[in-house]
Amino acid sequence: EGAILKTDIVNKYFPLSFLSYDTASLFAGKLHAILTRKYTKGRDLFDLGWYLSKWKGLSPNIHLLRNALTQTKWVGTLPTENTWRELIYETIANVEWNKAKEDVLNFLENPKDLEIFSQENVLALVKAGAKGYRYRD
Repeated sequence: EGAILKTDIVNKYFPLSFLSYDTASLFAGKLHAILTRKYTKGRDLFDLGWYLSKWKGLSPNIHLLRNALTQTKWVGTLPTENTWRELIYETIANVEWNKAKEDVLNFLENPKDLEIFSQENVLALVKAGAKGYRYRD
């Protein structure tokens, strides 16, 4: 509960209309996966870097993220507009990055893309735009 839907019309070869989540709701779903998945899934982390590098000021749909975490029995403090970056930062800082890289390698068209997919780069993207939080480096 809480997703924001939008209708897009695309006309590449012929007009097509479709209903989808807005970007903030999709991003909230990705953050939920990162926070609750029981194993390291590199694709989630790669997607996080993609979201944050493509939309510099992107914030998740907090209502959706909080509802998703509650529905999946999250035991931690629920994130807010001001704390979601801290929570994601701490989660990513504790990831076994070699496992993430191995997982990502399987879907990259160009393996050289893996060079920029580093824990430091993703953490830097999470930090960007945050105000007032002292990240541990």
